[in-house]
Amino acid sequence: MDRSELIVSPDCPVAFVDVETTGCAPGRDRVIDVAVIGARNGEIEFEWQSLVNPGGLIPAGITALTGIDNDMLAGAPAFADIAAELRARLDGRVFVAHNARFDYGFIRREFALHGKDWRAPSLCTVRLSRALYPEMPRHNLDAVMERHAIHIENRHRAMPDARVLFEFWRKLRESWPPEELQRALEKSAPRIALPASLSPDLADDLPEEPGVYRFFGTSESGAETLLYVGKANNLRERVLDHFRAGAADAKALRLASQVRRVAWTMTAGELGALLLEAREVRELQPVYNRQLRGNGERFTWWFSE
Repeated sequence: MDRSELIVSPDCPVAFVDVETTGCAPGRDRVIDVAVIGARNGEIEFEWQSLVNPGGLIPAGITALTGIDNDMLAGAPAFADIAAELRARLDGRVFVAHNARFDYGFIRREFALHGKDWRAPSLCTVRLSRALYPEMPRHNLDAVMERHAIHIENRHRAMPDARVLFEFWRKLRESWPPEELQRALEKSAPRIALPASLSPDLADDLPEEPGVYRFFGTSESGAETLLYVGKANNLRERVLDHFRAGAADAKALRLASQVRRVAWTMTAGELGALLLEAREVRELQPVYNRQLRGNGERFTWWFSE
């Protein structure tokens, strides 16, 4: 389903999702517990949960946090074994999660590892809580539970945490007039207007990791041309900054209008990104980067980081 086909509203079909993982990076870590609660008009239609064998050992810190250990996962299915059912549970619903980028990114990555493309309209309940309760100092799941008197057992397991999201949703539908809730939903699900020449999946595919990104355009002869090489502590945020309205000067707007393809390489950290950027600018001479000059190998960029 295209992410634009389903409009987020208080009565739309939703899937409250939570995943537990071996770490925080979708590119390196794996899902070990996933739960989906399907609901419509404030009523639960189904609950589904599965442990997932990640194909490796679980860090001790994750076991301490979740209670999930290696013995529990020894006989659990691999993600490939649950992928079809999970996809069916999510299909036709808005993907709702707390810090949705995390859960959505992990599930999308798991599908991609098995050669499956998947995307869905999504809603982040952290953003929704901020939109409706700006006076709250914190909006993590524990703070939401405390404010709305939501009680569960086995916090940091997928199904209990998904139930918190359903209860939060139910309380919001009861407490807020539909028109005000709709405004908050629209505010908490901002759309990034990417150029038509770029894949609509770009915002989902970009990792939230340090690295180097490259913008490619097309020359008058039709050949692909490297326009710009940049570094980032967070590739997703930095790349998308180039396309956010009002976030760029005239030169950056001109660059954004010429981009036809984006590529990136993740690095071990900021220093790795800096060194790789310097090497590629020196060797590849991108159109929009100033050339290396001076014996001190100092760069000047047209676009500040």
